[in-house]
Amino acid sequence: MSEFLFYRHRPETIVSGILLLFATGFSVCLYCYPPRLELSGRGDKAAEAPAKLSEKGNDFVEKLLGKRLDEYRRDLDSFSTNLKWLAVFSVVSLLIIRKRVGEVDIGTFGLGVPVRLFRLTMPLILGYQLLNFGYYLDGLIDSRIMLFEIIEVHEKTKLDHALPHRSIFSHKELLEDHSFLDNWFLAFPEKKYVPANDDDYWILNRLITVFFAIFFAICHACVFGLIIIEINLQESSQLWRACLWGFLVVVTFVIPMAHIQFTYGGPHYNWFLPVVLFSSIVLIWVATVLLPAAAEKDQVIVQ
Repeated sequence: MSEFLFYRHRPETIVSGILLLFATGFSVCLYCYPPRLELSGRGDKAAEAPAKLSEKGNDFVEKLLGKRLDEYRRDLDSFSTNLKWLAVFSVVSLLIIRKRVGEVDIGTFGLGVPVRLFRLTMPLILGYQLLNFGYYLDGLIDSRIMLFEIIEVHEKTKLDHALPHRSIFSHKELLEDHSFLDNWFLAFPEKKYVPANDDDYWILNRLITVFFAIFFAICHACVFGLIIIEINLQESSQLWRACLWGFLVVVTFVIPMAHIQFTYGGPHYNWFLPVVLFSSIVLIWVATVLLPAAAEKDQVIVQ
């Protein structure tokens, strides 16, 4: 059994096969059984919000709006910080994938950190940030929907009618982040809650969505790639490889399950996550086969 796992089959082949099966099944389920907002209870809460808020009076609505807007902006700042950290750790991971052996010099402190240490810690850090991203996005989507309803009630109470989405006098403008979240609401359902005109930006919106999908595919590929490269190293003992295989199995289970949880638990219908998964499969091969091969070739030329 150990020979079957550790020598006859490369881990990138097994991981890619599992992810391919999952991504295909996930895509079929999304097409045949799309997640439905009305079955989750979240749609009912948003629909009932106007009537319940109208009964509370305008002073209560104003205080609630101010409090929820402050929370929304704080969460949006944390979400933006999370995206920046993902970008930073992805770049570091790509550099580590290119450098298979030796140490990484930290010039400011005069330290040399073994590359192997980075290969073990970066998947944990990136995986944590990816899961964090899903939690932030789920919360922001819910907050944006509820805030939209609160703002409409507030405007109808004060002005006897709700202002248009693009009015500079509407609080709905405060919901925009001019980044990932606006793009998400433009690309996927729940269009009522988008303070923008989807028809004017359809092509640009899809291009940006694919760009973000590739970015997150790179993050996924770095998580898997660093573990796989460590498994493939010839100097690794069989016991160490067994531990790494266990780590890889956990990651291969947790990340797809997080995709299911976000899509059907939210629920948030999207084609974004299938694109991320299919792109990740290609990039895993780039990270574990092509980049290390190029690094070895450069090392031979230098010698």
